[in-house]
Amino acid sequence: MQIIIAALLLVGGCALQHLASASETKPAGTAAKVVQPEPPGDHNAFFGLDKIWDVHIRVPNHGWDGMSPEGVGYQARFPYTEAAVHIAGHDAITVGLRFKGNATYWKLPRDSLKKSFKLDFNRVHEQQTFLGLKKLNINNNLLHNPFISQLNIVF
Repeated sequence: MQIIIAALLLVGGCALQHLASASETKPAGTAAKVVQPEPPGDHNAFFGLDKIWDVHIRVPNHGWDGMSPEGVGYQARFPYTEAAVHIAGHDAITVGLRFKGNATYWKLPRDSLKKSFKLDFNRVHEQQTFLGLKKLNINNNLLHNPFISQLNIVF
């Protein structure tokens, strides 16, 4: 059994899925057609003020259990585990995954599913990157109230 984490990665704006042109004629009560954006080809296309991307992370149960912090508070160590991650429509890659630590971890209720993560793209496979990036943080925005972020975990 694996734990699947699905998150929306807000990269600065709003609109993961682009709606078809508003000028299209739709019968009453019909939803707008959703068009998936093309996966970004480089980090410049990935980041932007109008980007939100799907992020799917698969973690084996033993890996999830092994991510629990060692120690308490700011002296805690957050161990990495291997995970498969799909980002923005790209094929899955194996990465190092850990909880993002300190305030974003300790201020959450213990049973909260809204965790922040650090993805380390070259921790498992040396020299591996994602669109030229070596690391990426997925924040829960606990300390940034004006922003929106949602994390769902499916067992």
